[in-house]
Parts: sequence; structure tokens; C-alpha cells
Amino acid sequence: MLTCIGECCLWCLEKFLDFINKNAYIQTAITGANFCSAAGAASGLLIRNCLRLGAITLCSSLFVLLGKIFIAVVTAVITALLIVGGDWMNITK
Repeated sequence: MLTCIGECCLWCLEKFLDFINKNAYIQTAITGANFCSAAGAASGLLIRNCLRLGAITLCSSLFVLLGKIFIAVVTAVITALLIVGGDWMNITK
């Protein structure tokens, strides 16, 4: 049980550090600052804009879901047209 708890904590730490690293590298590319100050600036920026970040994450998840549904529907319609020989009127029969 302790091993499982330890692995879970290490997994969480790894994901947190990956998140910080990604944002620190972006901040370094934008400002040209060193990594440590960029990590601090990126963390501050994320904390100051946490509600915006949550809203953008929610909206992007919704758009990705709608995109997946749209692609599935269009693919199904095209496949149905190919199966019936391209005749749109026979698709309902």
C-alpha cells in the first residue's frame, strides 16, 4: 500500500514538473530570461489567470469533442454514400 501511495505521489510530482517545465520554456522563448526566473514568471502568470485558464480549457475540450463528433458524422455519411453507389436518394431506403 505504501508503494502504491509513493508511486501516486511521484506521478503527481512528475506531471506537475512537466507542466512547470513546459510553461517555463515558453516563457524563456518569449522573454529570453533564464529558466528559474521564467519558471517563476510562468507560475505567477498561471496563478493570476487561473479562471481564464479554466475557461479556455473547458472551451477547448468542448470544441475538440464537437470536432470529433463532426468528423465521425461526416465520415459515416460519406461511407454511406459510397456503399449505396453515390445515390443520395437511396440512402434513406
